[in-house]
Amino acid sequence: MYDASFDAFGSMIPAPASGWFQTGDLGRRQPSGGYQVTGRIKLVFDVSGLKVNPLEVEHAAETHPKVKRALVYPLRASAELFRVGLAIEVQGTRAHVSDLASATAPTLSELRSHLESLVPQHALPRSLIVTDNLPKTPSGKLLRDQPPTTDHSVAQKASEVRDPAANSSIPPVLRRPKGLERQADREQYTKKLFDETAKGYDHSSGAAFLRSGRWYRRRMLMKAGLREGSSHLDVGSGTGLCAALGQTIVGPRGRVVALDPSTGMLEVAKRRGVREIVEGRAEKLPFPNATFDVVSMSYMLRHIEDLSCAFSEARRVLKPGGRIVIFEVTRPESFVPRVAFDVAMWWVVPGVGVVASGRPSTFPMMRYWAETIEAAARPARIVEALDRSGFVGTRHLLELGVFSCYRGTAPIS
Repeated sequence: MYDASFDAFGSMIPAPASGWFQTGDLGRRQPSGGYQVTGRIKLVFDVSGLKVNPLEVEHAAETHPKVKRALVYPLRASAELFRVGLAIEVQGTRAHVSDLASATAPTLSELRSHLESLVPQHALPRSLIVTDNLPKTPSGKLLRDQPPTTDHSVAQKASEVRDPAANSSIPPVLRRPKGLERQADREQYTKKLFDETAKGYDHSSGAAFLRSGRWYRRRMLMKAGLREGSSHLDVGSGTGLCAALGQTIVGPRGRVVALDPSTGMLEVAKRRGVREIVEGRAEKLPFPNATFDVVSMSYMLRHIEDLSCAFSEARRVLKPGGRIVIFEVTRPESFVPRVAFDVAMWWVVPGVGVVASGRPSTFPMMRYWAETIEAAARPARIVEALDRSGFVGTRHLLELGVFSCYRGTAPIS
């Protein structure tokens, strides 16, 4: 028996206590009061500041019908970043694995899809090795300090593995509102909508978020590494709320740019005190390579045509090691919270927005927002788009069941 405390996964980590023996094991407390050992502390490694327990990921991978045995190990992405590497033996494998198809091995994409509901997002593997023989001791214990690199292993990397539709765009929504299926129609509609509601937008959106937007975004910007003297690009800045918050962080020596296609919104941002405003779109940023330390996007993904394109542009203008931070609202998965969310977004929020802004034009804007949120791509798809665009250390954080924050780092080399 040993005393314990929770780690990031809800596992139990032994902690020294008078009269108890610290074993160095990871475990979970059972309803009966006992403990189930689930691994060793020394095996745990960091991925973007979050812990990965290899045994948990391995056990989850081995529930795939094609996987006989799995080995998880830290894969160095850069000097400071690690990813999750996965090596597997395939069920019914031949004496030697010469190619993935003949061995009927799962692809990296298939395994990631299988694991999405079983392990945290940051613990999903970014690299896959299929081998006929994982390194083991004579007794069958896995040798974790010897990841398989034999001549008859087959490796896939996240940057090399592609689904059939890998070269196609990743839309931010599954369907577009009726009558707005064409991109030109959407751009004309949304520009007119936001130009007309710009003056009352802060009041309506502030009421919708219960005035939580400022402190939440400020906290996440600082977690993303925004500091005094930093350079910050706020894409889809709207009225410049996030850009203005960035200015308070970077100070007079730093640079903050608010970019948006709506001139009406940018005028409000300018009156708010944002020093630099630029009219433009996420898919074609008018800046040189490696210009900014942080790129932010606030509740605007639904207005993008292709997530991969927009994220690739963000990575291009980020300095090596720079970070992207994305704020979004996510529709709950569970039935009861989802019904309550839909009622609030379709009726309560638009009504409150009209009252708060004093502008009837706010109602269709909020209704458009509700419709696109309902049809929005799920978080795993957004993280996939970040991965495809070359970001490392990507992660999705969810607060209060609906507020999503996505982060990624531009590779150093």
